[in-house]
Amino acid sequence: MVIFAAGNGQFSVEPQVPGVLSAGGAYVDQNGVCKASDMASGYFSPWFGGVVVPTVCGLCGMRGPKYLMLPVPAGSQLDQMASIGGDGEQCDFTAQYDGWAVLSGTSSTAPQVAGASALILSAKPGLKPAQIIEALSRTALDILHGQSSSPFNQTAGPGFDNATGWGLINASAAVAYAMHHF
Repeated sequence: MVIFAAGNGQFSVEPQVPGVLSAGGAYVDQNGVCKASDMASGYFSPWFGGVVVPTVCGLCGMRGPKYLMLPVPAGSQLDQMASIGGDGEQCDFTAQYDGWAVLSGTSSTAPQVAGASALILSAKPGLKPAQIIEALSRTALDILHGQSSSPFNQTAGPGFDNATGWGLINASAAVAYAMHHF
């Protein structure tokens, strides 16, 4: 199973390769409205026919609001940079040496998608990557609002789209799908 981040406004080869699960970004606002992250890349591959980046999405912030707290090596350069801005003021409201940083982007969605894939495999060992991708895709929450990052500006809409692929992963539904269909 190969998973790549879709990118944050970049065009990359890796998430376009056929058979790769590309992880895009969806944002859930304070009212529970899901929308395409304006950080995440979304596009139709010009090199590989029928390939759209992303395949599915994990939770991701927007260009402004970032809301994923992720573990980082305590006291590392990333831990310190995220907590203190260039002007010396606190940025993400975490301490410099606590091992946590508030970050967002498709690099944070790829581990979410990988975790959901591992959960499916633990429930149904021996599945092929295409079956895991099918389970995640068929059970994803459809994202109806928002656009992918500039320069792509793909709009989310009903069903599969170039902004969010199949939508936001639903791990428990994907496991149930795999258990009943494979």
